[in-house]
Amino acid sequence: MKLQSVILFDNQLSGQVPQELGEQLPLLRILLLHRNFLEGPFPAHWRNARRMQALTLHENRFRGSLPSSLENMTMLWWITLHGNDFSGTVPRLSLRNRGKATLHRNRFSCQLPESLGLDDVRATVVMGNMVGVGDSITANWVSPAELQDFLYVSSKIWWGNMLVLAGLPMAILGAGVIYCQSRQARARSTQVIAPNIHASFMQSLRLSLWIAAFCALLLPTYLHGARYYECGQPLARSTAAYLDESPLAEIFVILVWSLATLFVSAAISVLPKLGEGVREPPEGSWKLKHRLAWLLWILTVTMISLPSILYSLAQALPKDNTLVADSILNIAHRTAPALIVFVDEVLAARLSIKYAGLSGIKADRLLMALRLCAAWLLPLLAAVALQENCLAGWKLWWNTCNPKSEMHAAFNWRLPVATTVATILNTTTDMCSADSENFWGKAVAAGLLSKVYRP
Repeated sequence: MKLQSVILFDNQLSGQVPQELGEQLPLLRILLLHRNFLEGPFPAHWRNARRMQALTLHENRFRGSLPSSLENMTMLWWITLHGNDFSGTVPRLSLRNRGKATLHRNRFSCQLPESLGLDDVRATVVMGNMVGVGDSITANWVSPAELQDFLYVSSKIWWGNMLVLAGLPMAILGAGVIYCQSRQARARSTQVIAPNIHASFMQSLRLSLWIAAFCALLLPTYLHGARYYECGQPLARSTAAYLDESPLAEIFVILVWSLATLFVSAAISVLPKLGEGVREPPEGSWKLKHRLAWLLWILTVTMISLPSILYSLAQALPKDNTLVADSILNIAHRTAPALIVFVDEVLAARLSIKYAGLSGIKADRLLMALRLCAAWLLPLLAAVALQENCLAGWKLWWNTCNPKSEMHAAFNWRLPVATTVATILNTTTDMCSADSENFWGKAVAAGLLSKVYRP
C-alpha cells in the first residue's frame, strides 16, 4: 500500500497497535496516535520504519523500554512520547534539522545521551522522570528552562542521599549506646530524679531501636524490589518508593509493616502513665478558652516554623524565578538551617513553658506540637505543595509559566500535517500544570525524600 499518513489522534482508541500497521505500510511517513488509550511496549515493527518523519504516541499507556534501533530512523523529525510509562534509559536518536522530541512524564532514568541528532534538536525530558547520575546534565538538546537542580538527580540530590545513608547507621548506633549507658547508670544508682520521665524516655528509646530493627529487616527487600527506576536516588532505593513489579516483595513489606504497627500500638499502651504528684488537667480543659488557646498556639507555631518552610521554599524555587532574586534565595538556603536549630534549641522550650503558664495547657504537649510542626509536618506540607510529582507549586514562580515572559512560547509546539495543525505541547496545560495521573504515585515518595533529606 502507498498510504503515507495515518492520523488517528484524539479517538479514544484502546488495546495494542496492530502488527500489520508497520509491516504493510512501508511508505508510512506520518503516524499520529496521541491522546488515546493504547497500551503495550514500544511497537517493535516500527524499528525499521526508515521513512518515518513524525511519530506521536504521547498521552497513551505504553510501557517498557525504548529500543536502541530507534537510531535507525534517520528521517525522523518529530517523536512525542510524554505522558506514558516508558522506562529505562533514553536511547540515542537521529533527529533531523530542528527536530523535536517529548520524553517527560515517563519513567526514564540514568545518564542522558549527549546528542539526539543535529545540534539544533530540542526536547523535553527532565520533568516527571528521574534522569541524572549525580552530576550536571550536559546534553545539548535539553532546554535550559528544564535544568533545575531539584528536578533530576543532580550533585545536590546525590550528596544529600549519601549524607543521610552515612548518618543513619551512626544515629542508630548512638541511640543504642545511650540506651545501654542509661540502663547501666540506673542499675548503679538507687536514686533517680523524675523516675516517670526517665522510664518514659527509656521506653521511647527502646521503641525507636525496635523500629530501626524492623526497617533493617526490610532493607534487602527494598533493594531487591527497587525496579520503578533503573537508576534514580540511592536513598529512595532503600525505601518503598521504587518498589514495582515485585508482588512477593510488596506482600512481605505489607506483612512486616502490619506487624510493626501492632507492636508499636502495644508498646505505646504500656508506656508509664502519670504518677502521683503529677497534676491532671482540670475538667473542661477543652472548652472554648482552651480551644482558642490551642488555635493561638498553632498560629504561633506556624510563625516559628517559617525558617523550615523557607528552607523548603528555597529548595524548590527555580533559577530566575519571579518571586525573589537568586542571591536572596542563596542567602535563605544557607541561613535557614541555622535558624531552625536556634528555634529548636533556644526558643522552643522557653516559649512552651511561658505559654503553658498563660494558657493552662501542659508545657510538654505544647513543646511536642511545636517540634512536630516545625521539624516535620509544615515542611512536609510545603514539599507536597511545591514538589513536581505532587501539586507542582514551584511552577507558580517559574519564569516559563509567566504569560508575559519570552520563555512562555518556548513549549508551544505545533505539528503541521496536511490540512490541519496538531498541538503537541502547550506551555500552560502541559508544562505549567501538575501531572494529576501521577499524583501520590511512587514517584511522590522519591520526590519527598529529596525535600526532606537534602542538605
